[in-house]
Amino acid sequence: MTLQNSFSMFNFLNFTSMITHLIKAPKLTDTTGNIDLGHIELFRDHEDPFKFYYLNNTPRLQFDRITKRPVFDYTIFARGINTEEERFQQGHFIMGVDLHLTKEELEAIRKAVDNFANPEQIRKDKEQYYPNYKGSCYGKAMICPVNFTKGNVMFYVGVSALDGTAMCQAKPNLNGNCNAIFSANYGSYDSQILYESFKPRDKKNEYVASGVTVRYELMYNAVLSFKASVSINQMKIYNLLQDLLHNNKGTDAKYYGRVNVEHIGTVYSNGVNLYVSHEFIDNLTRNSSYNRDFITVKIENLTNNEQNTKYENLVIEALSKRISNEVCSSMFEKVEPLDPNNVRSPHDVEKNNDNDGNEKKLGNYDVDYELKNNITISDHSTFNFSIEKNEKVELEHNPQCNLNFILDGVDIKDLVTECDASQLYFQKMTIPITVDAANFEKDILQINVKVKYPYGKNPREETFTFDSENSNSKIFYVVMARDEAGNLIDKFNYRTKIVYRGYDVYGKQGDNYSEPKESKGYNEPIVITYVDIRNLCVNCSAGDVAWDEISKIDVEFKYKDAPEKKGGTKLITLTPSNISDQWNCYMYNGNGIYTYRVRYYYQDGSEEWTDVKESTITDLAINDNLSGMYIVNFDVDFQESISRVRVKVRSQGEEDNSGWIKEADEWIWQKRLKEDLPISYSFMYEYYLVNDSERKSSGWSKEKTWAPKSNIQYESIILGMKKIKIELDAEGLDWQKWDKVILFFRYDDPTNNIHYTDEDIDPIKLTKNKTIDEVKIAVKDTTIRPKVTAHYISEGREYLSDEIDAPKNYIIIPGSIPPKEDVAVRPSKGNTSSTLSSNDEKEYIASPAPIKKEINLTIKGSSIDWEKWYRAYIDVSYDDDANNIHYHYNEDSSNRIRFTAKSHDDVTIPMKIKDSTILPKVKVKYVEKGSCDEFTSGEVTVNSDIVELPNDAPPQSKL
Repeated sequence: MTLQNSFSMFNFLNFTSMITHLIKAPKLTDTTGNIDLGHIELFRDHEDPFKFYYLNNTPRLQFDRITKRPVFDYTIFARGINTEEERFQQGHFIMGVDLHLTKEELEAIRKAVDNFANPEQIRKDKEQYYPNYKGSCYGKAMICPVNFTKGNVMFYVGVSALDGTAMCQAKPNLNGNCNAIFSANYGSYDSQILYESFKPRDKKNEYVASGVTVRYELMYNAVLSFKASVSINQMKIYNLLQDLLHNNKGTDAKYYGRVNVEHIGTVYSNGVNLYVSHEFIDNLTRNSSYNRDFITVKIENLTNNEQNTKYENLVIEALSKRISNEVCSSMFEKVEPLDPNNVRSPHDVEKNNDNDGNEKKLGNYDVDYELKNNITISDHSTFNFSIEKNEKVELEHNPQCNLNFILDGVDIKDLVTECDASQLYFQKMTIPITVDAANFEKDILQINVKVKYPYGKNPREETFTFDSENSNSKIFYVVMARDEAGNLIDKFNYRTKIVYRGYDVYGKQGDNYSEPKESKGYNEPIVITYVDIRNLCVNCSAGDVAWDEISKIDVEFKYKDAPEKKGGTKLITLTPSNISDQWNCYMYNGNGIYTYRVRYYYQDGSEEWTDVKESTITDLAINDNLSGMYIVNFDVDFQESISRVRVKVRSQGEEDNSGWIKEADEWIWQKRLKEDLPISYSFMYEYYLVNDSERKSSGWSKEKTWAPKSNIQYESIILGMKKIKIELDAEGLDWQKWDKVILFFRYDDPTNNIHYTDEDIDPIKLTKNKTIDEVKIAVKDTTIRPKVTAHYISEGREYLSDEIDAPKNYIIIPGSIPPKEDVAVRPSKGNTSSTLSSNDEKEYIASPAPIKKEINLTIKGSSIDWEKWYRAYIDVSYDDDANNIHYHYNEDSSNRIRFTAKSHDDVTIPMKIKDSTILPKVKVKYVEKGSCDEFTSGEVTVNSDIVELPNDAPPQSKL
């Protein structure tokens, strides 16, 4: 395999958007069988479906762009090279590595991305992952490497790889190929080890890098955009804490012993009480070695096969504050720090002497909480959280490989030089120059570095320019002079100049460069940092922000010592789609202190400024300024099978709803306020039973008020209805005397706001031919009994019973509810022979009209010309206002009907109706292939049980 830098085949773009790991990306496969692509991963952009990123997991040897030679040089300075006993005095090593891809690999990426980013895939991705993307589904995919935020490259040889000690390390360029240059001088021992790694074989005289490893340690920003639910098992946490408590059981209860938990922290126990810090609980919930025992994470964006511990840890990290606060509030009580005199191990207490020489103790043990001893936790007690996040996270990337691979195909014989140091007079000094500061895509245009070696007969000075097009490491070469004593002079100096976009920065020098900085060291590298170029770089990002309450955030920066200078102020705007930005400012004569204030724009249209704050932090996270959080968890638990349910909540004059969710789901409603105020809310829910088209409703609950608090208030509500079932038995009734008996029911539950009149519950009619029946009533509280009244009919007259509370299981007629024959006699409906006065007459209310007809409306889409049409959306509606019967199937609802070229099987809609003169209506929207233009059929009345498309509803007009 020929290694070369092949970026020239693409004009890569630099994006302000970021990589995300939770959106499906293509997998690389080589159909030719000539190249290995397993070390390359592809990822998507978080806001543009046509942008793709790649990560290379294999470092490679760097090649000079001009000479095409590898950047590699190992020079051995030794005495007596030709003698039998070889002794090395010094070795100098230079090697350039990077993460470039070969031409063949880049072509494979381009082919995979082009095949993947087809209009059909982009259209699906827009619906699922990119709802805010307004562009077309047709376009050219763009490819770029990931830009890293920080990193190092480590060089290990032999045993150094085992104990983690690098023989050499370098700072890589964080953009593009991430090129880095190792440059180091070694003494006798390390030179021997390194030489043995490149020692030629006996027969082929080839060099082999055995046991040599290069490892990158890089960090990059990614966007984490997901919906997830988290469940925390309280019992498992409590058992862990109890184990820590009893680790010191049996000691003197007056004293507290330390219990060290690896990677978590220290707790204190006397066998009776357990004391912890808030930091300990935070670490416990974050550490994957422990939290997997009691935390269950479900990420909505991923399938079960794609669940990844890395993403689960990100979810736990995002929720860690809420989890630890919940654990602390439910299991612990706030306490004062422990007295050091009561700590069992005296050597644990930090000691010192005061001015008089007396021993004194510094500080006390910092604990925050004591474990409660009187709490009861069941095996099924859980905390449940849901989270929807769109935030920036920092991730690791650690490419590494053995140097055998890095040097594959390279003739290393010409790159290792053996010198007799006893005879060598002229020696070359090699100074690598790297910029580990510039973000050329923001405010910085370029950085100039001027290196000067002023000694000897041939002094040398060279200027190196770094910008967005030319940011790779440079090398300054010079032949070192000697002083009067014959010693090599290895001193040099360098100066820097920074140029911002739109303006230059002028220092004290006439050529605008900084003051010279002296450096000494044979072949010591120059790494230019923000300190060298006097650039203040502030990375500003959104932290804990409730974007449902806040629309955007403005952050106003001012450089304290020179706000009037160019670049001395900047306004950064943060939104859900732009959660981070950067400010670069020259420090002039100041010390890097800046001020900032924040302006919050709320969803209700109000605005609020914070006070001006002073800072030197370079990574600034902006949180919201909301005070408390109110959370209600609605869990669906119906006795009957339901197809879907929707929850509505009214609070502070606003109404929120969950949308239609399934029976096994839950919905979390939360509210955050700008200040500590009481909050009131009420709720109701609507639902459909399985195989039933009638929408049912619970009615609005009573309003509940929470007192103001600055922390989280949580409540769990189970949605669902229970069934009261009562069997009716009239076998013992005297059917020679009575023609029939009709029972009327009503039900009132003021607490849950559930009310049924005798018109809401169908009356039950019993006759001598039907003496057994039952009634079912959906309720929330089964302790509240329905009211029941019996109407006995005999020879056209009606006799009423008293209204009673329905017994629990059975109503025996007439024993449970006898007629009042000695009171009033009422005429039954249709009897005109009554002698009662008009004041006594009361017409009997019959049951609602029976269902007259059932329609099974079938929609057929097989005859649609699927060579022409891409999709068809069918709206079906039936509205009988008089009988309050409505059916709606449309594109915006969860029960929409959609035909495609691949899926257009017949769809049958059952409808139970009462008025057969009212007919269903159908409207079809056709989507044309290629253009994606939409055409409508208009609304068509259906006169048949079968709708044949497109004949019965053809496309008429373009939308």
